[in-house]
Amino acid sequence: IKKHITVSFVIPGIIPSKKNMIWADSNLFKLLRKLYSFQVVKEAIDWLRLNLKAFIRNSEKYKKWVADNTPVILDQAAIEHTKYEKHGLTFPLDNVTVKVYHYWADNIARDNSNKYDSIIDLLVECKILTDDSWQVVEENKSASQCYHGEITQHLTRIDITQRFS
Repeated sequence: IKKHITVSFVIPGIIPSKKNMIWADSNLFKLLRKLYSFQVVKEAIDWLRLNLKAFIRNSEKYKKWVADNTPVILDQAAIEHTKYEKHGLTFPLDNVTVKVYHYWADNIARDNSNKYDSIIDLLVECKILTDDSWQVVEENKSASQCYHGEITQHLTRIDITQRFS
């Protein structure tokens, strides 16, 4: 017998597009070309080459959004867990489908797929989902519509359906 449970989360406000707010930049290679002309620092440069690590930095705006919405998600998860614990629901979830619906309070153009990525990363960080691989999130859907004049605040609803074997 196959069964499934759908849990829902609501996030108020605008979801930042994480991938539009990250950056990686360096003038390291320009500096290295100049520094290699000075033999005195060759050993330091070689050490630097061995130990330097590249990384991507998230914006402060995105980090604040995550910090502000983590307790929102965790509070809602506690309610959903209490409601469905008797049916075997435990977090983190795996083998799920995720449906995201944005209720926009204005008609500004927004990219649903970028918002979806931010939401999924938040759900993984909050340990709602095991990870964001296709083996965990087999199917996803993101949709939106303008509700100008009907709502005063942007809202995003996330429905996660956990499939049980």
